Amino acid sequence: FLRKGSPNVHFLWLDGDYDIILARMQRRAGHFMPVGLLKSQFEALECPLAEEADIARIDINHDIENVTAQCQQAVLAFRQARERPSASF
Repeated sequence: FLRKGSPNVHFLWLDGDYDIILARMQRRAGHFMPVGLLKSQFEALECPLAEEADIARIDINHDIENVTAQCQQAVLAFRQARERPSASF
């Protein structure tokens, strides 16, 4: 649905280990998603396919500074790819 609306939409897939995400959720107070839903979310997750070039995998098994840097690099790469002139044959 989103891809049809704009050819310039891109996605950041925040990929992390269950136990790390669980630990982070348990430290949060007042979060909208209860910890009890995490298991079902992992079971329902459909990982992106390799051919989906508009998705960048962000490894969140690192500290927030690293995750933020990965996100910034991915957005920059998407922007540079969009601005690159197409090859004409």
